[in-house]
Amino acid sequence: MSPVQSFNGSTTKPAARISRYHVNDFMTFVDQTKEIVYAYLYHRCGSETMASKLLAEVYMSMVSKTLSYVWFGSLSLHTALKQADKAIAEQQELGIADLDRVYLPNLHLVSPKQQSTASTLHEALWTLRPADQRLLVLSLLVGLSERQIATICTMELRQCHATIEQATARLFSRWEPGEGIQSFLRSLVFVPALNLTKEAALRTAIFEKYSSLRMRRYQWVILGGLFAVLSNVVVASVLAFAVTTQPPTSLKSVRQQVASLSAVALQREAESNQPTYEVAKFYQQAQKVVAFAIASDVNDLALRKAHEALKPQKRSTASRQEQDRRAAHASLIKAKTNLAWRPDPQATTSPLVSH
Repeated sequence: MSPVQSFNGSTTKPAARISRYHVNDFMTFVDQTKEIVYAYLYHRCGSETMASKLLAEVYMSMVSKTLSYVWFGSLSLHTALKQADKAIAEQQELGIADLDRVYLPNLHLVSPKQQSTASTLHEALWTLRPADQRLLVLSLLVGLSERQIATICTMELRQCHATIEQATARLFSRWEPGEGIQSFLRSLVFVPALNLTKEAALRTAIFEKYSSLRMRRYQWVILGGLFAVLSNVVVASVLAFAVTTQPPTSLKSVRQQVASLSAVALQREAESNQPTYEVAKFYQQAQKVVAFAIASDVNDLALRKAHEALKPQKRSTASRQEQDRRAAHASLIKAKTNLAWRPDPQATTSPLVSH
């Protein structure tokens, strides 16, 4: 934000500090610009009374702007002059002019004839556009240089010079000052002094306006905070009571939507877990097959071991059976032999004789 500029080139604090800190910053701006603004208003209106009234309105409105949250401009002499133009445009009547009583008697460097010519200057000036009036008042009647005017109006020096020349030509076409008056244009400068009583009243009014606006802003902040707290409490209580007693239809539909979304999510999760389940099932089947194969191998091994362990027993059993068979066969042969050689008890001869 640009700093405050006065007509003599000095600077003060920006408007952000003025709105946030103290009224003395604004008072400094008033002290630096009140003379030029008052002189400008006087030459635009032609009346000291109206100029004093409009001067108070200009600074009061600028105090309101600096304390506003929606104003992002800066305090400068150009801003004050624009506000002065606005205040003049809003006035339906500017009152009775006092140029012949205040302005003309203070032109000490011009002759009485030139004073009579100068008496019509303001009437011709007031027929021009407000932009031309501003440049001509600052140049011809207040006495600022073109460089100062360019700084105040935020213009380039070349553009400011050309614009002043064009405005002066339009003024001469309506004023018709006559011969010799153009060389005394610098003698038409007049900066009226602000009455001390009016200046004190202006400073008091500005201070009271500033204090009241600050207090009002604090009150609005406090009221806004209280309203926000109370409204939040009321809204929360109403919603809690409504939800506790009877949930609204919107909540029921939301619950249904949540339930349906949960079902869809479970179904998607089951579908995503299906491959894992199939893999686990296949793994279990593979484990069973492997276990069966291992059991079969163990059984075969046990049978082979048992068969190998039974071979000696089978051999001993077979040998005993063979021995028993041979013994029985020998016994049978022996018995047959005994029967064949057994003598008949009825025979009286010996076996050798009968044979």
